[in-house]
Order: sequence, then C-alpha cells, then structure tokens
Amino acid sequence: MKDNQNGGRVPVLSILGKLLQQNLSEEIDGSILDGLKILLVDDVPENLTALEALLRSPELQIFSVLRPTDGLELVLQHEFALAIINVQMP
Repeated sequence: MKDNQNGGRVPVLSILGKLLQQNLSEEIDGSILDGLKILLVDDVPENLTALEALLRSPELQIFSVLRPTDGLELVLQHEFALAIINVQMP
C-alpha cells in the first residue's frame, strides 16, 4: 500500500495497473511488446485474475500459476520479461 494525497491508502496493484495501461496504450510502440512473456505466481486465484485483467494486452503472453513449483517449471521452459510473484505463499 502507498499513501495517496488525501491521506488514504492506495493498493500498489492499482498504481501498477494505471501505469501499465498508460504505457501500453499511449507511450510504447506495441511492436516492442510483441511476444513478451509475463509470469504470474500467486496461491490466490482472485489475485491472478486481477493481475491478468490489469496486464491484458494482445501483444503479451501471460502465464499464470497457483503453485511456486509450477512457476519454476515454466521459468525453466520459457524466457520471461517479467515475473510477478507472491513471496508469502505456503
């Protein structure tokens, strides 16, 4: 969480989503993103769904897994540009 100007708290994912939406649609040539792979690892399905919605872009390939071991298998098979991993998983 991060403090906003009004003294309230703003979820970091909300900030990340806004930045990504701005950058993907306005500032980055879509061809730069073609085929980029993003790995999402979280044991909470709702978190994966939210991240997928924030990152959704036709140029990106998004891989989502619920278990860290599945994420490790994917890392060994693919080259990811970005990995977003919940570090507090069991």
